[in-house]
Amino acid sequence: MTQINTFRITFVIMDSSRKIYSHILQQLGAHFPKGEAETMAFWLMDHFMKLSRKDILMNTEVSDLPEALHDALLRLQNNEPIQYVLGQAHFYGHDFYVTEAVLIPRRETEELVYLILKENTSDHPKIMDIGTGSGCIPITLSLELPKAEVSAVDISTAALAIAKKNAEKLAARVDFCQVDILTQPIPIRQLDILVSNPPYVRKLEKKAMEAHVLDYEPHLALFVEDEDPLIFYRAIAEKGLVALKVGGRLYFEINEALAEETSQLVTTIGYKKVEIHEDMQGKPRILSAIRQG
Repeated sequence: MTQINTFRITFVIMDSSRKIYSHILQQLGAHFPKGEAETMAFWLMDHFMKLSRKDILMNTEVSDLPEALHDALLRLQNNEPIQYVLGQAHFYGHDFYVTEAVLIPRRETEELVYLILKENTSDHPKIMDIGTGSGCIPITLSLELPKAEVSAVDISTAALAIAKKNAEKLAARVDFCQVDILTQPIPIRQLDILVSNPPYVRKLEKKAMEAHVLDYEPHLALFVEDEDPLIFYRAIAEKGLVALKVGGRLYFEINEALAEETSQLVTTIGYKKVEIHEDMQGKPRILSAIRQG
């Protein structure tokens, strides 16, 4: 408690951008690596004070210190992800609104979107995203392919509300609906592209995960039972045989520890040209396949 009170007193007398930046860095330095703390400090000052890196270099004078910035520091010191603190996450050139109701969009998913765009050959493909969360996948595909017919589903009412808000904010044309993919069919037929980043983390893998993920990100979107970790892949791939047109493409983001098992599953279900793609770190993170006739 003493530290928090000291922080409040010190923070109020800050009168220049460099002093504030240095103080934020000091507060975060005890909790994060230096490079990460520096990035967070820039983000916080840009978000809450509209001060750019140039403003900090020029040591711009400040007179109004928002209480929200103090609260944000306390939240970060409690391991809350900065994306939730700021209420936004950057993905494929756009800022998406996020809360604890949805997963934070990740770089690996950007690579999934890039692969889809690279392999797409249609000017107006029909696309469906399963388990859309924040809507980052279908919204980005819609923005990159303006003539595409894009739909997305999720079981979570809260997630769908956020996805719809992002689509409206970014002026993307995406149709959203609530579906439990384990018990309901895919509501669209003759799809060119079916994509999903479903829950795939086994509960036995929890011990290797960071506290900020375990404590704040939605477990509904993360975890599957150890006994059947491919349950969502099986359901989506099987229902995809009905929803995809012949020659349509299936894309999954996958658990790197279960890449071979996921590939075998999709092959057994009846897809052809099943491929595992490595991400930029050389890890097997994406699966693609084609529905055969």
